[in-house]
Amino acid sequence: MNNPSPQKLQQIDIDKIQILTDIDKTHQSTVSINLIKYESQIMVQKSILLSSLQTQQQIQHLHNERQALQELDYPSINKIIATKKDDLNIHLFLKFEKGMPLHKLLRNVGKINQKFSTLFFIQILITFNYLHENGWLYRDLKASNVIITQEFRVKLIDFGMAKKIEKGRTSSYCGTIHSMPPEIIKNDGYEYDYSFDIYTIGILFYEMLVGKPPFGLNVQGIEQRILEGIKEDQLSVIEDIKIRELLKNLLSHNPKQRPNCQQLLQEDFIIQNNYNEIKKFMENEEANLNSYKSDLYDEEIYLYCTQFAFNENDNDDFDF
Repeated sequence: MNNPSPQKLQQIDIDKIQILTDIDKTHQSTVSINLIKYESQIMVQKSILLSSLQTQQQIQHLHNERQALQELDYPSINKIIATKKDDLNIHLFLKFEKGMPLHKLLRNVGKINQKFSTLFFIQILITFNYLHENGWLYRDLKASNVIITQEFRVKLIDFGMAKKIEKGRTSSYCGTIHSMPPEIIKNDGYEYDYSFDIYTIGILFYEMLVGKPPFGLNVQGIEQRILEGIKEDQLSVIEDIKIRELLKNLLSHNPKQRPNCQQLLQEDFIIQNNYNEIKKFMENEEANLNSYKSDLYDEEIYLYCTQFAFNENDNDDFDF
């Protein structure tokens, strides 16, 4: 297992920050996320109210998030630039990833065709293989935590639920309901491992292909549906038999039967769908995905992925 050295953080002067726009406010305004300009840099500022950190678990989650962002260094993982604490907030300053959150892309295009769903799926698998090799469990994979750039690169953001377990296990109840594995839904103290993330990868792959997660989004009775497991009629809407079988394995009710990332990356389906080209593409910003350039579908995705990217003009203003 690798032990990456923590990244050196930049010093930030709060008084020199220019707020460009509010990206998101959640949890009754205990967390705010703004796009900011600091000197010549565009970055994301995530601010957490100190008064909202009322339990040891909340404090630990914040510590884990900072530790993960500092330790992990891979092109598809959002990078931390700086941290700052004042009288009211703890601030995390993060790299701004140009592109569109996957949930907004899905909202605009409905579902994503097999070619591009598989492209994003393989990038997510490679990313999670890196996480797991370095001892990190992510625990909150969902479409809103994945950015798709205009070059079709996957960027994983928001490490608020991440935890370093290395070769161990954990039993915390956490995640987002629609992608929680059945062993978490039961909430009976089961100690889980990286198989948690494998299940969530399966949920997201299905959502990309079909346009919605298999058990719904926060609907009544979702816990029971998850406990009952994926049904044949839900899988039958996917034409490719190999993908159906793959999803069965990813969404296995028994966590011990789910393959790990390394096993998945050795599957014929992954190798045959340009794994080597995709990995080189992820690890080299100058690389192109030539085999995807001729697909007309990418024009539609490109338009949506650039919709919220900022373009600097001569007046130093920013347009959506």
